[in-house]
Amino acid sequence: SRARLSRCDYYCCCCCCCCCSAVRGAFSFRAENWSFWSGYMDALTEFLASEESASCEDESLTLRGLQQFIGDIHESLNGVSQPPAKSRNLHLARLELIKRVASSNLLREKCDGLVVPDLAESLSSYIAVFGGKPSCFNDVRPYITLLPDDVQEMFVVSIAEKGREATAACKDEESISIKVCALMRECLSVQLARYTGQHIRLSVEERRLRVDSLMQQHADGLPLGKDLLSTDVQYVDNLPLLASHLLVDNIQELGGSEVDLLHAIVVLEHGVSVSPSSPQLKLMLLKLY
Repeated sequence: SRARLSRCDYYCCCCCCCCCSAVRGAFSFRAENWSFWSGYMDALTEFLASEESASCEDESLTLRGLQQFIGDIHESLNGVSQPPAKSRNLHLARLELIKRVASSNLLREKCDGLVVPDLAESLSSYIAVFGGKPSCFNDVRPYITLLPDDVQEMFVVSIAEKGREATAACKDEESISIKVCALMRECLSVQLARYTGQHIRLSVEERRLRVDSLMQQHADGLPLGKDLLSTDVQYVDNLPLLASHLLVDNIQELGGSEVDLLHAIVVLEHGVSVSPSSPQLKLMLLKLY
């Protein structure tokens, strides 16, 4: 079955122009399988680097063809499993295309007038749809560092503002899921700020104030998980974890601040007390002890 093509099949098919339709046909079944997208892009990259690509006239075996293909899949998914705008892998495929073109001189040469989507806009589109999902941070992490430093900072600030707006908008909302999504968006902005190095530029006192703010958010968000099982992690577990990292920054900057060390331990112990099944909190606590 075409839907069962393996990664090796991609390389075979993409190196042979006449078989490209078989590869693409598989996506009508597995467009939501990210391994299909990454395998297809790997295969196309390998093909474009080969000598055979110079003599191939198949438009589908070009970056322009790939971009058009992503758009075609958007249309074909309409009304099938979920709306195209909410198809996670299609958003990621666009981001992956941008990343590969930006990181490869060969692919930039092969662009041939291709207008590559703007990275910041593509990231914003992705976060607008999936910013309330726990997987969002890991999804955007490989791409956000491609932005220039000044753009990174402005981008994270805009995400933080939208997170606060989402939280304010659902203040009187009864739906737990909507409130959790808003909370996840706020957590995402802190995670991105941490990942892009913005916490390092804070002063000692600014970090301590940020810790107090995170722990207040933690306290406000705990009621959202009151019905979770004891074996589940809390929605707000990332907040004390990020707070402890800020305090560790202070410890390193001050050459071993006992005040910040004890504060970090208290923060983590509190996190573990309300979320005993959180492995990350426990590992960070062991590290500090």
